[in-house]
Amino acid sequence: MWKLLAEKQKFKSIFQELRKNIDYFCCLSFEKIMASTLIAACIISNKIDDQLQAVVEALRCPAIEIVIGFNQLDASAIQNFSQKNPDVKIHVLEWEGYGPTKNKLAEKANTDWILSVDSDELADEIILNSLTKLQFENINTVYQIKVGNSINNKAIHFGAFGGKIWKNRLYNKSIILWDNKDVHESLIFPNDVIFEKLNGVFWNNTAENLEALKAKNTHYAFLSAQNKFNKGKKAKVWRAWAAGAMAFFKNFFIKAGFLNGKIGWDLAVESARYATLKYQLLRQLWKKK
Repeated sequence: MWKLLAEKQKFKSIFQELRKNIDYFCCLSFEKIMASTLIAACIISNKIDDQLQAVVEALRCPAIEIVIGFNQLDASAIQNFSQKNPDVKIHVLEWEGYGPTKNKLAEKANTDWILSVDSDELADEIILNSLTKLQFENINTVYQIKVGNSINNKAIHFGAFGGKIWKNRLYNKSIILWDNKDVHESLIFPNDVIFEKLNGVFWNNTAENLEALKAKNTHYAFLSAQNKFNKGKKAKVWRAWAAGAMAFFKNFFIKAGFLNGKIGWDLAVESARYATLKYQLLRQLWKKK
């Protein structure tokens, strides 16, 4: 009788240990599956506002890990944002230019599949549906997403700001990186890269209004000039004005910006100002040298 009870207890212990191991390996397998299929939406931002919150809300999805890299921000502002968004992984990064900073943020993601999102881009429901259905069968695949522009979240359909552009936004960080450009960064691809287009749109809220757009363009003009200066490029006086005139003509007439009405005219003028300013700032940098 006692021998039978002892054998029963021994069998029970073995069964419990076996079940424990099975549960462990099942969880481990599940974590591996999640690590290989989860997408990390990586966002770099130097400001916290309603637009950034809207971007985060649009991306919330069980299949997407949201990772934000903040720079040049007060610690209390970051803490407040973190408390409002406990599911968002937040890192404070030193600014090294768009390409290098994006690579640093991608390294901190828990998955290899990186979805690069600007801090003013709203994902529509169609793109989220497309992302959640991906199988990720080939790490050499770069997924392209259409990006459209809006002003104060109102779509712009004509001119240089109108239309939608295919951009490389989803990639595997184990074999693909951003280049080291400070601005207008691009992904560096392997020779056997495969491009695949996804349904849906990212709506880039270019600015809340025209004044905000001017401030943004002035910032980018300086970065562009600095990038050209670092490469030893120069610009003659006539280049600045020629670039401005061409930008206006292309924006307003060739790309039918006039169909946007008054905002079309304003955007064409601003496009000309930005194109001119890039070369004016470049000349100023050479004069200071």
